[in-house]
Amino acid sequence: MPSHPFATMSPKRASPGKARLPTPETPGMSPNMQTALKRRRRRTNPMDEFDRLPPGARRWLHKAVLPWSARSVARHWAEALSRTGGDEAAAHAWLDMLERRLLARDALATGGAVSPAKAR
Repeated sequence: MPSHPFATMSPKRASPGKARLPTPETPGMSPNMQTALKRRRRRTNPMDEFDRLPPGARRWLHKAVLPWSARSVARHWAEALSRTGGDEAAAHAWLDMLERRLLARDALATGGAVSPAKAR
């Protein structure tokens, strides 16, 4: 009897087909893709949604640390503008605060620490 259950299978079928978590040892995969935050499938064209964002929201998204969806940024941008009375600089600061909170929550969930240099 073979020592491994896939030892007699062809190499093509030896892989169970599940995606591996990226690790520093995995060539071509970045370790910064490890997160405990929810991931969702896109149902629309993300570039079209990005193109419909207001210029201020696009500027903020360009420097964002996390991979925000354009829909999420549009929703938070509208809320930030209403909270700040239409002041774009204050809206950017409010979005930065939201992102720092998400980064801190992710660091707690993954056991890592958030360094201020990496957060911004």
